[in-house]
Amino acid sequence: MSLFKPHGSKYWYYDFAVKGVRHYGSTGTASKEAAKEVEAAQRELVRRAAFFPDEKKKPQMTVKAAFDRYYVEVSGHLASADNHLTYMERLLTLGADRYLADITDSDVAHLVAKRRATKARYSRDPVSNATVNRETELLSRIFRRARKVWKVDVGDQIDWSAHRLPEVDERIRELTADEESRLFAHLRADYQPMVRFALISGMRLSNLVRLTWRQVDLSSGQITLKMKSRKPGGRSHTIPITPGMIALLTAEKGHHPIYVFTYVCAKSREKRRKGRRYPFSHDGWRRAWWDALQKAEIEDFRFHDIRHTAATRIVRASGNLKVAQKLLGHTDISATTRYAHVTKDDVLNALILVESQEIPKGEGTKAPTKGKNVQEEQGASQNCPACSQS
Repeated sequence: MSLFKPHGSKYWYYDFAVKGVRHYGSTGTASKEAAKEVEAAQRELVRRAAFFPDEKKKPQMTVKAAFDRYYVEVSGHLASADNHLTYMERLLTLGADRYLADITDSDVAHLVAKRRATKARYSRDPVSNATVNRETELLSRIFRRARKVWKVDVGDQIDWSAHRLPEVDERIRELTADEESRLFAHLRADYQPMVRFALISGMRLSNLVRLTWRQVDLSSGQITLKMKSRKPGGRSHTIPITPGMIALLTAEKGHHPIYVFTYVCAKSREKRRKGRRYPFSHDGWRRAWWDALQKAEIEDFRFHDIRHTAATRIVRASGNLKVAQKLLGHTDISATTRYAHVTKDDVLNALILVESQEIPKGEGTKAPTKGKNVQEEQGASQNCPACSQS
């Protein structure tokens, strides 16, 4: 057998001979199907080098094999691994068994157009341009790795910039106090703890639905999360626990041995039974969420806007953007400015505050009079509030 796993290795290796010469090495993947593709490509490369020494032809790789290998080598080590899997499933409409070299600009353009015409789940609105861009950006990274690292044939260079869709400017949307009251009036009771927790902590949905009790340390008063990062295993981020968060966590104790936030099953299906509690899945919560928004008559609001709301509220309360940066776990404060929005009311309140601080007119605003006593000038400056603040 030409494919095997050495003892202690998670990767498949190939071992074959062509014209009496043995060829041995790692496929770089733990997936046997992907390993078969790698081995076949390697065989073809060796065979052509042996029988057609003057012909330099790169090996071929199918779309599915490329996705599998990229996940093993890159995506699987990122905090956004689940998102990448979802994107890859959608991108497979290109043709799982097609070779990368056969994918053209026309194919990518058709894929983008098809995705733009798709409706978002539980919404009448089409999928956003930003979502489509994230998917095509992943596809471009896979092609780039295939060309530069795996040295396989990817055909003619695809003009990825031509397929990037325009994205809207900074989106300013936060939950008002009135909207918050209406939302909780219509939201299922078993969903409310997770949403309230999000409004306080500013945590991402992906972190909330998969939050485990092992990540919660009440003795030290903090929660440890894995954030998106290119580093293997992601990047750790801690959030302090407030009294309000403790109350919410305490109420969820005993519902599930592993996960913090759970829902009550409303209808028996497959292995789930009505009345029992189960952890939230990545998308399973959406229908009840959208139903509550519609009944509460709240428009143009996404779950991620709760993170915007939490960041904006923390900036208003503290007056410090660095506090919001620490809460959200951003490594670059420029990313925080996208979440902590300044509204017209904020600007108006700041102007009124400045206007109310009357600046006294006195000697401190004039140039010193020639020959005037220096001590008198210093005394006037000390008595001037405006000067003392400078």
